[in-house]
Amino acid sequence: MRYDRENVLTQQATLAILFNRMTDSVKNKERILEQLQNRMMRVLRLATVGELAGGIAHEINNPLQIIMGNVQMARMGHKLEKSLEIIEKQSVRIANIVRGLLNMAQQNQEITSEFLEINPLIVNTVNLIRGQLEKREIDVELDLKTKIPAIQGSSIYFQQILLNFILHAKMQIGRNGSIHVSTRVEENEWVIMEIKDTGIPMPSVYIEKVMDPFSELENSQEVNLGLTVSVQMIQETGGEVQFKPKKKTGNIITIKIPIATLNKKNVQEEVVSTG
Repeated sequence: MRYDRENVLTQQATLAILFNRMTDSVKNKERILEQLQNRMMRVLRLATVGELAGGIAHEINNPLQIIMGNVQMARMGHKLEKSLEIIEKQSVRIANIVRGLLNMAQQNQEITSEFLEINPLIVNTVNLIRGQLEKREIDVELDLKTKIPAIQGSSIYFQQILLNFILHAKMQIGRNGSIHVSTRVEENEWVIMEIKDTGIPMPSVYIEKVMDPFSELENSQEVNLGLTVSVQMIQETGGEVQFKPKKKTGNIITIKIPIATLNKKNVQEEVVSTG
């Protein structure tokens, strides 16, 4: 009996040591995965900035041409006040574009959770790539309901999410099409953002791979990986994503984001007031 008891105690001690080692190993793997995810997000942000480059040149060149033209007008003494007003407006436009790019390119910026208004984020994001879309003759239509309640999260992450979805829609269209972005409130609990495009319908197999962060994307591109990470980020905020390809042409991506807790009590009034 004594031998058996000592043997059992020894086995229990051994199991405890093994369990502690396994626990430490799991914690280390979780830390490594978290570090890899953070690095992946930084790479994706930089990759998206590269994707934006062509459109940004167009976006900045247009206001620069307007500024140069009005400088010439001012030098000749024609409509000085009006020219200065136009120059100021176009300079602000360029500053906003550059500010948006800097936010996207910052690799070491601390990611913080904050209360966000989704409509201004959508407008700013579309403005960053409007020139690129126009170059491909893709129209962008915005139908943003007023008084949308705030959501909670990182503005950098949500801008990255919006860019990934819109750039993917651009890729599906190729040339000559349209992207329709809308927002609304649903069931006093969710902010709904819907992105419709007139591009090639996504195959169901592709959608399954995008929705599953652990699946392997055959012949994947960075923008596809961006979709997978975007889905993950939305799910981490308690949100949901649904992909609905049409039979012949187009896709509908519906993103549901929970309303920030402090805003829920005012949602009913806000929905009624929008008419």
